[in-house]
Amino acid sequence: MAEYSYAMIGASRISEQHIEAAKMAGLRLSAFCDLSPDNIQRVLSGSSLNDDEKKNVAVCGDYHHLLKETDADFITIATDSGSHARIALDCIDAGFHVLIEKPIALSLKDADAVINAAEKKNVAVAVSLQNRFNPAVKQLKHAIEHGDFGRLLHGCAHIRWNRDEEYFKAASWRGTWAADGGTLFNQCIHNIDILRWVMGGEIDEVFAYTDRLAHPYIETDDMGLGLIKMKNGSYGFIEGTINVYPKNLEETLYVFGETGTAKLVGPSVSKIVEWNVKDDPIPGEVVQSYEKLAQPAKGDKHRPVYENFAAFLAGKEPIFVDAKAGRDAIEVIFAMLLSSKQKQPVKLPLKDLATIDFAGMYD
Repeated sequence: MAEYSYAMIGASRISEQHIEAAKMAGLRLSAFCDLSPDNIQRVLSGSSLNDDEKKNVAVCGDYHHLLKETDADFITIATDSGSHARIALDCIDAGFHVLIEKPIALSLKDADAVINAAEKKNVAVAVSLQNRFNPAVKQLKHAIEHGDFGRLLHGCAHIRWNRDEEYFKAASWRGTWAADGGTLFNQCIHNIDILRWVMGGEIDEVFAYTDRLAHPYIETDDMGLGLIKMKNGSYGFIEGTINVYPKNLEETLYVFGETGTAKLVGPSVSKIVEWNVKDDPIPGEVVQSYEKLAQPAKGDKHRPVYENFAAFLAGKEPIFVDAKAGRDAIEVIFAMLLSSKQKQPVKLPLKDLATIDFAGMYD
């Protein structure tokens, strides 16, 4: 495969994962932009890039300058959540393919703008919802689509995590409506996305309670409980929290069908611990791969995202998790927040909702 290059906007904690994943996928970091030169150097110093690779990275503090100067094949956006859509639109306008760290945006209007702009400019947009690539998750999705679970009955996504005050103090944008979006947007979006995806995608109605129970120093939710009614007649349940004492407890995904039961656990729901599916044993390669993913090295979880992007650039694969998928993920969360605010079920599809619409909700 020919060597492709990318430029990174945002020297955040997650950008370290992206750099390692891209290197594993054979992609070259050609430019790096952040408002803080120190942050860029910190990330580069902590990466596995060799000295020559680091020297060949052009650095700057203004991404508009980067867009004018770089010859990268695509741009990765790893800034605070609130700036994802604005930067993506500028990248698209400049003619670049884009990989956006989750979430795609903090408003449905902005997500739609990204989708429409990409179509107009004929460029690709991928969203880093990397858990869809997990062999265990892909095996589950395949079995359901193949009919091995029979008629779907219900599924459950549990995200029982901990985030303490030090976590929020480490970055001022965390826990804000304008730049972070809250626990459901930040910590819980991956499993919420997987639940919607494997259960059929199309949602009829959502009812939820959300609250801020144990983090008075943030603006947003720290817990959400949601019930989903799918258009195919099945149901979903979401439990997302960062209030578990004293550390992360678990992330699990259950799916129940007439002829199948599955339970996935571990980091990124990467390990199958229950698989009782009629006439469908787990393939051996899935067993082996999820054992590796249960204790991933830095970059492992994002590696398939970059491999897929490289294959897309080579004309071999479509983008696996595109902008529409990114919008679907945030629509579920908006439905939960809106239902909690209105204290009633919410019908989908939704339009024109933004996280800042919920400012003051828990005050």
